[in-house]
Amino acid sequence: MNNGDIIGLQAKWFREPLESSQISQIKGSLSTAATQRSGLVRYVVVVPRDLSDVRRIRKNGQNVDTERDRWNKFITFAKTTHPGITVDLWDETRIASLLAELGSEGLRRYWFEGSVTDLEYIGMKFNQAQNGWLSNRYTPDLHQSGQIEQDLKIRLNGPGIYPGWLEGVRQMRNLLEDAHIATNRLRRYPEFMEQVDAEILIKVAQSWLIEAIAEQVKLENCLCPGNLFPVTDFGTECDPSGAVGLHNLINVLLPEEKKGSRENAVEPIGKQLQKLLERWYERKITPRKLQDWGQPVIYIGDPGVGKTHALAEEVRQHLAQKKPAVLIRARDVELAQSWESILANAIGQPGWNLRQVLDALESAAIQSEVRSVANAVDISKRLPVRVLIAVDGLDETTRAERWAEKLGELARISHKEIKKGGQKLRKCIYDKHFSSYKA
Repeated sequence: MNNGDIIGLQAKWFREPLESSQISQIKGSLSTAATQRSGLVRYVVVVPRDLSDVRRIRKNGQNVDTERDRWNKFITFAKTTHPGITVDLWDETRIASLLAELGSEGLRRYWFEGSVTDLEYIGMKFNQAQNGWLSNRYTPDLHQSGQIEQDLKIRLNGPGIYPGWLEGVRQMRNLLEDAHIATNRLRRYPEFMEQVDAEILIKVAQSWLIEAIAEQVKLENCLCPGNLFPVTDFGTECDPSGAVGLHNLINVLLPEEKKGSRENAVEPIGKQLQKLLERWYERKITPRKLQDWGQPVIYIGDPGVGKTHALAEEVRQHLAQKKPAVLIRARDVELAQSWESILANAIGQPGWNLRQVLDALESAAIQSEVRSVANAVDISKRLPVRVLIAVDGLDETTRAERWAEKLGELARISHKEIKKGGQKLRKCIYDKHFSSYKA
C-alpha cells in the first residue's frame, strides 16, 4: 500500500474439509509472513469451499470440532499471537461474490479460460443475420408485440413478473386455511356429528385441504420476485381426485332435497366450502403451469404469422440490453452435430466444450443481472436474467421431425448443467445489493 502497509494473500487449494493439519499449514504460513513482512496488517486466506458447521459425535460420545470450530480457534490464535494483523477468510461464497461484481469479466477471462463469452461478437453475428437471411423477414421498425412476445416475457423474466399471480396464490391459501378452520367448527354441531361417518368426512376433507395449503406455500415461494424458471420440482401435484372428499362433505352439508328450505346451522359452512372449490377450479397458476414455463417452447403457426419476426426482435432486445441471446437458423444446422458444436460455433468459440459454453453464457447472464441491479432506481423491481437460445425455421428443414429429439437433448443438457452453477452467484448478488433494502 502507499502508506507502507502490507496485505498478504494466501490461496490454499483445500477441496476437502479443513482438518487440524490444514489449519497448521495456515498457521505456519501466517507466522512466516508476519516474521518476514514487518508491515503486514491484513492477511487473507482463500479456500475454495464454504466451511461446514455440521457437528459429528464420536462413538465415546465426545463432540468432534467442525470446520468452523477449527477456524474460530485459529482466529483466536492469530489475534493472540499477531495482534496487529487482521485475518480474513475468503471462502467459496466470498469468491463467488467478488467474481459477480461489475468489472470482473477480465479477471474471470484471465483466470478461468472459457468462462466468459463475448457479447459483442454475438451481437455482430446477429447483425450479420439481420443484413443477410433475416433481411426479408424482419424489420425492427415494423414490429408489433403479440402472443409470442407475451409468452417469452414470462419465460425470460421469471414467475415474479406479474405480482397479481402471487397475490392470487396468497388469496387461495387464505381461503383454504379458512376452510380448514370451518371444517373444525363442524364438530361443534351435534346435528351434524350424529351422522355415523361425520368424523371420517371431516378428516378426509381436511387431509386434502392441508395438501392444497402446502402446495400454495410452495407456489408463493416460486412466485417471489427475482426467481427464475425452471421452478423447484414440486414432486407430485396436489391430487385433484383428493377434492372428492371435500365434495362429499359439501353434499352432506348442502343436500339436494333440502335446497330451498330453511337454512340449517351448518349450511353456511357448506356454502363456504362450495365457493372455495369453485375458486380452486378457476385457478390460473398451478405447479404444472409454472413447470411448463420452465421448459423449451416451440411456437407453431402458418407461414407469415410472425414467428421469425418475434424471435428476432426478442434476440435483438436481449442483446441491446447486454443480455446473452443466440439466434440459430435451423436450416444451417446439421442434425448430426452435437449441441456442443452448434452452440460453440454460435458464440464464436468452436474449440470450447459444452460445459464451457454453458458456463460462459450463464456468466454473461449473471453479469447482466449485476449491472441491472447496480443501475436500478427501485431495486425491488429488478428482474432476473436468462440466456435466450432461439432456433428459427424448424419447419423449413428437410427433417423437421428430428428437431423434437434435438430440442429434447438441449433441454436436458441446459437444466442439468446450468442448475449446477449460477445459484450461488445469484444469491451473492441478492445478499450484496438487497440487504439494505429490506422492508
